[in-house]
This record gives sequence, structure tokens and C-alpha cells, in this order.
Amino acid sequence: MDGVVDDRLAPARAEEIAMEVFAAIAIVIAIMGLYAIVSFSVASRTRELGVRLALGATGRSLFTLVIRDGLRLAATLEPPHVAAPR
Repeated sequence: MDGVVDDRLAPARAEEIAMEVFAAIAIVIAIMGLYAIVSFSVASRTRELGVRLALGATGRSLFTLVIRDGLRLAATLEPPHVAAPR
């Protein structure tokens, strides 16, 4: 009896495994994209971060600034300081 049930559920299990693999790949691609945008944001703000550091900002406050902007990006999907008019 168990063999019959296993045979009937085999295609559904294969689809489930395939969907899990594709979901994992999608998450990895999304994380890579988020990393790329945050690193671009930091690279484009290198002078600003340097000035803040020279004026007395701590490494922790700069780290907090970058992380906060990254979280804002993740929440709104709008790159902070990248699309802002200059």
C-alpha cells in the first residue's frame, strides 16, 4: 500500500524539490543584486564617508549609516543616494 502512495506522490515531490531549488537560486541572485547596489552606493560615497571620518565620525557610525541605507534599499527597492539628484 505504501508503494502505491509513494508512486502517486513521486511527481509532486519532484516538482516540490525543483521549486525549492529555483527558490534558493532566486534568493541567492537577489542577495547578489542587493550586495552590488550597496557596494556601488558605498563606492560612490567614498569621499563623503572620508569627510565624515575626518570630521570625527566613528567607524561604527559610518557602518550604521551604510547598513541603514542598505536596509532602506531592501525595504523600498529604491537605491539610496544613487538615484538622488545632485
